[in-house]
Order: sequence, then structure tokens, then C-alpha cells
Amino acid sequence: MNKERTLLILWIIFGFVFIQAVDSLLYLAIHLVYFATLSIGMSYSILNFLLPAVTVSFYLLAIVLLLKKFKIDSSVSGILLTEFPKRLFITLLIAGVVLNPITNRLSGLFGEFGPVRLTGSASELLEFYGWMHMWIGVARWGSLIILGLIYLNKYQLRD
Repeated sequence: MNKERTLLILWIIFGFVFIQAVDSLLYLAIHLVYFATLSIGMSYSILNFLLPAVTVSFYLLAIVLLLKKFKIDSSVSGILLTEFPKRLFITLLIAGVVLNPITNRLSGLFGEFGPVRLTGSASELLEFYGWMHMWIGVARWGSLIILGLIYLNKYQLRD
């Protein structure tokens, strides 16, 4: 395998790692909002509407920031197989691997020692937790679909 193909494969892997790291960071941020709102005693009926809105907003904000960073209207043509960002790759890899277990551990600790018992019943908590994770999944796939459609549209306009 020549150097150019190896570099292309590394960039593809970098894309997967980048998406996982950004998603892990958003997942942590959403859980921190969840912990904070439960800590102040917000009811599950309010959280059923607030947290999906926060989740979708976080993912949309991430899309906007990424599109600005990638400069969607770049005048450069062709695939750029330049220097591979090794440090950024390793940093994103560590973030992608470490943040989800930390978030899950914090969630377990919060459920065990947090003020959850004061705000509602266990069935309300489980119902809300399922609702929250459903919206995280919807936002994840929705953001990938939006980005895919944007770039597919850009690709078709160039032909």
C-alpha cells in the first residue's frame, strides 16, 4: 500500500474518531445539564420538554460551529492529503474513549447519591431517562443526516 492510500485511510479513521469525540463531549454536556436541573429540583414534566430542546440545540450548535470551522464554501478542490495531525488525533481518540465511561460513571454516582429521590418516583426517573436518551439518539442521527445532506448538495452542485 502506498503512502497516499495509507494517509487517506488515516484521514477516514480520523473522521470517525473526530465524530466520536465531539459526540462524547456533547453527551457529557447534556448529562451535566441533566444533573444540574435535577439538583435544583426541576420536575420531570418540565425536563421532558427542556432537555430535548437543550439536546437538539447542542447538536445544532455543534453543526454550525463545525461548518464554520470546515469553511463549507472553501475554494480548494480535490482531497487534501497533507500532514496528518497526530497530536490532535491522539487527543480526540483519548477524549472519545474516556468521556463516555466517565459520563456513565457520573450518571451512576448521581443516581446513587444525588437528589433524584426528592424530585419524583423511580418510574418517573426511568421514563425520563429513556426519553432523554431517545432524544440524544435522534439528535445524533439528525446531525449526521443534516451534515450528509449539506455536503451531498454541495457535491451535486459542483457537477
